[in-house]
Amino acid sequence: MRIGIPKETTREEKRVSIVPAGVDALVKSGHTIFVETGAGVESHFTDEEYRKVGANIVYNAEEVYQRSEMIVKIAPLTEKEVDLLQDEQILFSFLHLAVGKKNVIEKLLKKKVTAIAYELIEKDDQLPVLQSMSEIAGQLAVQVGERYLGSDSPLGRGILMGGIGGVAPAAVVVLGAGVVGFNAARAAHSRGAHVIVIDNDMRRLRRINTDISKNISTVAANPFTIARGVKFADLFIGAIQIKAEKTPHLVTETMVKTMKKVLSLLMYQ
Repeated sequence: MRIGIPKETTREEKRVSIVPAGVDALVKSGHTIFVETGAGVESHFTDEEYRKVGANIVYNAEEVYQRSEMIVKIAPLTEKEVDLLQDEQILFSFLHLAVGKKNVIEKLLKKKVTAIAYELIEKDDQLPVLQSMSEIAGQLAVQVGERYLGSDSPLGRGILMGGIGGVAPAAVVVLGAGVVGFNAARAAHSRGAHVIVIDNDMRRLRRINTDISKNISTVAANPFTIARGVKFADLFIGAIQIKAEKTPHLVTETMVKTMKKVLSLLMYQ
């Protein structure tokens, strides 16, 4: 099969859909790979690394789409990228249909392609691709939030995540105890933060205590406990995800107004 790897064009998207090791495996299995020049640069993979494992480097996205039977991407398609799709192509990408732009989705529906959304791929009642991304997101949420809490950030409050003797640690409140929330709670706890996890699934909350630490406070979710968590938090991480649906608005404008004067707020959807 002829497989195309275009360069991602979405703002701040630094990932590449297939790394050289993956290309190597595909080429050895008899597939032909077309990689748009520079596709791997933001992920620190050069064109030469792709050439060494047998990929063909092409010099614009149009050529990638025209020469490939399958397109493998990361970010949801832009309107321009939908126009580049060819009849009978197979597309693998995150699509985020529940929150996608209406005009892009309508164009995609009119195309004679087979589009497979990573976030909806299931195996044994699990979402394996989305789970991997969620594990990364949970840890990054704490890493990014920690940076914004520090005095080197223009709006930072000079808070040390783990605290020191005589100084309390940061209060990290995680709304959601799924894959993102679990990993965020573990990362924050490992840094010494005071961690509170809010969810309405008691099995998930018990897993937080058994698999990470009983020192993490777990709270049943309702408007009152969410409002209290928003007001208390130094770092608030929203980690709610509903399969194939838009994330509900659980943090209201009224709650936001009660936040500490400068608060790191990270929402993962």
